[in-house]
Amino acid sequence: MTTQPDRHATVVAAFTAALIPVSIVASRGIVVLLVAAALGAAAVAWRARRPPRAPGRAVAALIVALLVWATTTALWSVTPVGSLALAARLAALVAAGLLLHGVVETLNDAARARAGRWLVGGFVAGLAFVAAEVALGFPIFMAIKPELSSAAEAQVRFNRGATAMVMVCWVAAAVPWRAGRRWAALALPAGLGLLLPFLSSLSAGLGLLAGAATAALALTHRRAGRAVLIAAVLAAFIGSPIAAKTFYAWDWQDARWLPLSAEHRVEIWHKTLQRIEERPILGWGLDSARVISRMPTEIEPSGRSPAGLHPHNAPLQILEELGLVGWSLALALLIAVALRIERLPAPSRVFAQATFVSALAMSCTAYGIWQGRWLGLFLAVGALVPLAALGPWFDIALD
Repeated sequence: MTTQPDRHATVVAAFTAALIPVSIVASRGIVVLLVAAALGAAAVAWRARRPPRAPGRAVAALIVALLVWATTTALWSVTPVGSLALAARLAALVAAGLLLHGVVETLNDAARARAGRWLVGGFVAGLAFVAAEVALGFPIFMAIKPELSSAAEAQVRFNRGATAMVMVCWVAAAVPWRAGRRWAALALPAGLGLLLPFLSSLSAGLGLLAGAATAALALTHRRAGRAVLIAAVLAAFIGSPIAAKTFYAWDWQDARWLPLSAEHRVEIWHKTLQRIEERPILGWGLDSARVISRMPTEIEPSGRSPAGLHPHNAPLQILEELGLVGWSLALALLIAVALRIERLPAPSRVFAQATFVSALAMSCTAYGIWQGRWLGLFLAVGALVPLAALGPWFDIALD
């Protein structure tokens, strides 16, 4: 008979197996999956008198400060009710992610290894499913989503699954790596890299390349990973406004060598920067980008509207909505997370660093940072990082 201490491990294993399939087929289900797994696993763990571990004080304090500030912006937001509602949803989602992370940290080595194997199984199954769909013209995906009228539309809808697989692949790769099966570990991101050119997500490709470069550097030198993480955070938060201004000045919005989606992003980033300059300190209020996008705006010479539902860049969206105050808190939070990753043992440290940089790279080019399925994916993958931190016999000497 399964004992109570094993049941929350079973919940975690089921979550890891389902994460990639859900991300591919029904990405909105990520939030439901995360919350259900967090509550279910935590309830069983508490009954077994093995409560989830609390997050680090610095990280927890910065998360609370950022949520409090985001809620406060409702006082001057262009959509005060929307700001408050979104702040409540964000608080609940972050709490679920931290709760699941705390449960995973309480698992013993055997339970973590079991959940890790299920994670790899779910990843490989997802990879095989996407490969088959690409080869056959997306028949299954179009059958379960009748609103799709062509294979081209189905290809675009696979983008969210592609970004999810990029983030998960590094944690999944840590499972065979720590057991000494290096080629099996390398095969996971390599297989994904071979598949991505047949999809349409440039952000996923960027994330995979950024993660691979980070892993290669971190494996080469002990301190290189930390340097890359800090540099990536600073480049994203300080560089995004500079890049937005520079790219527009260089007329990249009309650069025919860029994909149309990239040209449009240059226009969106430029317009976002103009809004930021109007309210630089306090911002426009949480969730205001969606409302501002519906306001009348000047049409660009290209004929495209520079208004998007969100800026497609997390640092710019944070700066636009939460101002320099929220931007500073988010920057401090990511640096605190980067420093916490640095304290992990190898090889989990290396693969966590690759995951961090992959997620950061993609968040600078795609999706709205507050979207439930996008933020939920970040939290879900972060919760699984402890799966790579087993006992010392798996700790490969990289120092």
